Amino acid sequence: MQEQTNHRASDSSRPSRFSRRRVLQATAGLAVAGSSLPLLASRAEKDDQAMGDVAVKNNRIHQSVMGWCFKPMPAEELAVHCKAMGLKAIEGINPALYPKMREMGLDISLVSSHGFKTGVCNRDQHAQVLKILRERIDLAAASGYKSVITFTGMLPKGVSPEQATRNCVEGWKKVVGHAEKKKINVCFEHLNTRDDTHPMKGHPGYFGDDVDHCIDMIKQVDSPRLKLLFGVYHVAIMNGDVIRRMVRAPGACCRCV
Repeated sequence: MQEQTNHRASDSSRPSRFSRRRVLQATAGLAVAGSSLPLLASRAEKDDQAMGDVAVKNNRIHQSVMGWCFKPMPAEELAVHCKAMGLKAIEGINPALYPKMREMGLDISLVSSHGFKTGVCNRDQHAQVLKILRERIDLAAASGYKSVITFTGMLPKGVSPEQATRNCVEGWKKVVGHAEKKKINVCFEHLNTRDDTHPMKGHPGYFGDDVDHCIDMIKQVDSPRLKLLFGVYHVAIMNGDVIRRMVRAPGACCRCV
């Protein structure tokens, strides 16, 4: 089981706990396009507030960060911090920035695709969603990345959960053959629908909100390339019993948020 742990946006309110020395080591010799790198390194230096030296040491957990959690920080600046801390990857950023991340030595843990509001539970969106997924599978394969994200989308009005389930299974079956050929994982994200306090904390109306049901749909598709993106935060809110459910999730990659 691959474990990917993302830092919460709330952590950005605390001073970054890594030293000037690590920042300079991380930025030295990086071939980042444009003239922004010195400014980003300067900003990173200022984050050292005598909080100590923190960095990945044992590499037992493959850690990445979710880019949108740190907005309005530019992805390039976030990447500097990631390198300073010894993190391996980043995600949730514009694919146009992927070449720059590669130059900085950061992997893309999940290649972006269609957003969570669109998805395979709506048959009317199949053509749009599957086109994007195939394109991003090709991008991942060409770039040496391993996984592409996908979502069920919002449950359409008038569509029963049973029909939406059939739509999901049918849609994913149309794309997993391409993923198998390219040796790319399609990671389906489970999201909670209970928290309506913030548009990115919960997603009322999202179809794939029951992790047990999500696992069942993946099993119906029956492909080693369709996997569950197991969001510990979302599972805890919707289902609980996180560890037991994590163990039975098919080939899950894990996320703290």
